[in-house]
Amino acid sequence: MKTRLFFLLALLLSVSLACNFLTGGGEAPPPAPTAAQENAPQSSGAATAPATAPTTLPANPTAEEPSQPPATGGEAAPGEVQDIAALAQSYRITIHTTWQPESGNAETNDVILEHTSNPPAEHMSISSPDGNFETFQIGDEAWFCSEGDCFYSQGVSEESPITETFQTDFLNDASTYTQKVGTETVNGFKATHYIITLPPEVEQSIAEGEMSNMRPEVWITEAGKYPPFMIRWTATWDETRNGVAGKGSLTYEVSDVDGDFTITPPENSGGNGGENNGGGNLGGMPAYPGAQVTASMSGYSMMTTADAPQTVSDYFVQNLPDQGWTLQSNDSLGDMYIQTWAKEGQTLSITIMPDDEGTTTVMMTLE
Repeated sequence: MKTRLFFLLALLLSVSLACNFLTGGGEAPPPAPTAAQENAPQSSGAATAPATAPTTLPANPTAEEPSQPPATGGEAAPGEVQDIAALAQSYRITIHTTWQPESGNAETNDVILEHTSNPPAEHMSISSPDGNFETFQIGDEAWFCSEGDCFYSQGVSEESPITETFQTDFLNDASTYTQKVGTETVNGFKATHYIITLPPEVEQSIAEGEMSNMRPEVWITEAGKYPPFMIRWTATWDETRNGVAGKGSLTYEVSDVDGDFTITPPENSGGNGGENNGGGNLGGMPAYPGAQVTASMSGYSMMTTADAPQTVSDYFVQNLPDQGWTLQSNDSLGDMYIQTWAKEGQTLSITIMPDDEGTTTVMMTLE
């Protein structure tokens, strides 16, 4: 693949995301005032990203915009830098990466990570040359969507993040900070801007080819309502991929800290009171009264019910003809029932069997 998913995971590693998005690595913090109230700058520098950074989120409209002071160098590194996931009940993270060859089109990746604690929810969106996909987890429901098609699953642990994330402590190593540039305002937070060095293993994991001249920079917030945390990270570098020279860049940014936003399920995907008592979208497959859909995607559905397998089988035999379906076969093996139905050129297969929970599982495929 032109763009490796490992590349995105490396970004998560190097920017020190939390080990668990939904729990934030510990107990949820108490409700916090807005960033502008507690960390608003008094007379700080403008939130300006390097000219080579591809994108920068707009600054908080309440933040002041004074000029940036000149680089001073030799300043002390910040105190302990914590992860935003351990500090805030909600936040949004964006990651934008670009590789621009000397000739040809740029390759870009965009990642959005959103988290709320009440209700517990997480959303991740990735757009890359290899395709686009999204993951959602809201309570114990989860969705994985790719190119407009979603797979739904229920019963997912609220403490299990959709994506595995990593944590490093290199930002708490004083040798990381090579130069203090000045104090600026980033999304309503007063932050100190540093030029930094990255550990070799992090630096090498970012690029796909031969890298040189990397220039990473970081913005660490000053202590206020929240302890210091990294609110922005940018990097630029030269890179040669498969003999083609070009330039790479990355921008990572935290915004909407304890902001008022809600993560909602993808459209037309069921769940949260959707079709058939809160489940996936059945996509034209018949429902069973009172059953709980536990997984679904295009052409597939799985549901559970407290009714006995034979009761479920008899229901479909008695009711599906009224919905336009014609029974093709109806076989049984003990408490397992396998039915095949036809309708308007489509074939519906239904498997009904007892499960380990003492309930009945119904699996359907539609072709």
